[in-house]
Amino acid sequence: MWPSKPRRSSKIPRSQERVVILGASGGMGRSLALKYAQEGARVCVFARRELELSQVAEECRAAAPKTKTNSAGERVLVVRGDFTVVEDMVNLRSKVQDAWGGLDTLIVNAGVPTFRPFCELSGLEVRGRTFTPTEPDAEAVKRAVQVVDEVTRINYLGPVVSAATFIPTLTSSMAPAIVLMASLAAVLPAPTLSLYVGSKAAALGFYQSLAIEHPWITFTAVLPSTVRGEQFFDNAADGGKVRGQDPESYGLSCDEVVRGVLDGVDKGKTTLWLPSRGRTAFFLYWLFPGFITKIARKRYGYPAAD
Repeated sequence: MWPSKPRRSSKIPRSQERVVILGASGGMGRSLALKYAQEGARVCVFARRELELSQVAEECRAAAPKTKTNSAGERVLVVRGDFTVVEDMVNLRSKVQDAWGGLDTLIVNAGVPTFRPFCELSGLEVRGRTFTPTEPDAEAVKRAVQVVDEVTRINYLGPVVSAATFIPTLTSSMAPAIVLMASLAAVLPAPTLSLYVGSKAAALGFYQSLAIEHPWITFTAVLPSTVRGEQFFDNAADGGKVRGQDPESYGLSCDEVVRGVLDGVDKGKTTLWLPSRGRTAFFLYWLFPGFITKIARKRYGYPAAD
């Protein structure tokens, strides 16, 4: 058997860990922030929505254990901004360095979904091989490209800006880590999610390459399947709605994902399949693509192929 890798917490106790969470104003980001705060880490929450972000910060302060030397409030930072905007990210880095002198853990969590079949973005109605109208005009294609630009900006450019801004800052850590909250969709295609799948796959490949370029940083890619109760589903970049099965009927809970993330990062895992059967589905897709495709069509309420 291979010798077990020492846990990261043996180098950085949670009470000394400095964590930045991007996209922390709700959903998974909020849940991660609360868990880290509860366990005594110093937490910086970052997002665009100021009111929601302030509420998450107050929850973190209330959840954090009180110490004699530091109040909970001093261990929770709040910075408002957009992770696709370079100036906002440099400002975030400056505030973290001023407050803590460096960073141990960067969690890249923000993202946006899409739920419409791709050709619908160009105004086409699709029935098998029949399109109405028969072709999109230039303006229709431009409208589709606008959605592509928005999804790419958030799901790919944001993680790129984050990495460029913070990788050098992590030299201050004894055990630096970057966590990319990706998706099972980054490795398993699905109908109606084409833009989401493509952008998440791009970010995943980018971070996997960074892991080779910077072996002194532990890069953890989190590949959860659908998560229940996420505000995520109400903010599709293409204005679409979830199709097929209701995510509340089969998805993971935020708590399940959070527990998996903290444990996986502590163990130094490079890929987290949540749940573990996601890895099985990934391999089955390459062995029996027709089988997985049929399941995907059913789950997302997409018509059978003609």
